[in-house]
Amino acid sequence: MSPNKSMYWNTLGIIAACNELMDYSLSQHSFIKAIEYENDNAAAWTNLGVLYLLHNEVQLAHKAFSIAQKSDPSYSVCWIGQALIAEAVKHNQTTDLFRHTTTIGNHPEGLLGYGHWVCEALKEKINRNSQWYKENIIDMNAISVALDCMIKYTENNKNCPIAFNILGLLFERQGLFRESLNAFERYVK
Repeated sequence: MSPNKSMYWNTLGIIAACNELMDYSLSQHSFIKAIEYENDNAAAWTNLGVLYLLHNEVQLAHKAFSIAQKSDPSYSVCWIGQALIAEAVKHNQTTDLFRHTTTIGNHPEGLLGYGHWVCEALKEKINRNSQWYKENIIDMNAISVALDCMIKYTENNKNCPIAFNILGLLFERQGLFRESLNAFERYVK
């Protein structure tokens, strides 16, 4: 009835990709049609990027997420997609990309991703006197920001043991041992 509506094509793409259907060809076709009708549709470009990422087409996913970022720089999901690509290829900008997603909004994947990657960075970069530690942890207030992210995440995801483990580690790093113990108890439960 309205074949030229980008929103309808994007929705069809999402439905075609769901677990019940898994019609990835239809999903790809639908996202491309949505983009044909609205070239600067960040959501359609991001959904196409996610589809490519799910099928290990990293270059195509990167391109789709990049176009989505240019279309709408405030659309946090496309930045999360780029962070997931950086994570997959073990790029040194992974933490920065996840941090950027948290400045745009409170998307659960961005909050959890940043908390996780700050903990990973702390594990890997234990020399507290290094230039890297000063620039990326101290100067960026990474532990405090990651702690805030994990508090926000666990407020809405009360049954995620990984999140409570990360939360406990970050509380411990801040010297908040009682809060750390509470988070670890939630992790165990």
